[in-house]
Amino acid sequence: MFRLNDRGFTLVELLAVIVVLAIMMAIAIPNVMKTMENAKKSTLKIYAQKVMTKAEEAYQVDILLKGQGKTCYDLASLGIESSGNYRGKVLVTIAANQNPTYYIYLSDNSNSIENLDATTLNKLGSIDNDPNFKNPWIGQANIDNSTCS
Repeated sequence: MFRLNDRGFTLVELLAVIVVLAIMMAIAIPNVMKTMENAKKSTLKIYAQKVMTKAEEAYQVDILLKGQGKTCYDLASLGIESSGNYRGKVLVTIAANQNPTYYIYLSDNSNSIENLDATTLNKLGSIDNDPNFKNPWIGQANIDNSTCS
């Protein structure tokens, strides 16, 4: 005996499922992309804080051992391997009161941080729309314009 209900899905039912899946994807993909971008910015911030800390330590060691600190530290001179696509340097300026101020320039392939001092770097709040994260990135050429010696 032949039953009419055992024939499977109709074309209309399959199209309805495809439309629902397409709508779900249209909503989900931008959210996933935004989350991935925020993760990259957060990683850049954490890496920048690590570089800044290393530069402060290196400067203090140079002052104690050599009597004079350098005015520029790149990633290699800080003993930080350029993991991934990070490029950068930390510039040190000395104020009239002899207190050093550290400014970081750090970039990956999609974002960069330019001319941020340690206080501003540590106070970075919401990564989402923070104007301190530049996009597009400043690039290798801009970082190397004043290479550290």
